[in-house]
Amino acid sequence: MENQWSKAMNVAQIRVARPTNQLKVIEHFYCKGICLMKVGSFRAHNGYNHWAS
Repeated sequence: MENQWSKAMNVAQIRVARPTNQLKVIEHFYCKGICLMKVGSFRAHNGYNHWAS
């Protein structure tokens, strides 16, 4: 989902991070549930997996 924001509308970007053992469920919620676009990820970096929207 891509939007062109009105110049009159203030837009902010936030990042929320929290641990989970349900990465696929979280990815489904953000991509399909609230229509955010996945912009990056990594796997097995120092024991961590990461997903970003």
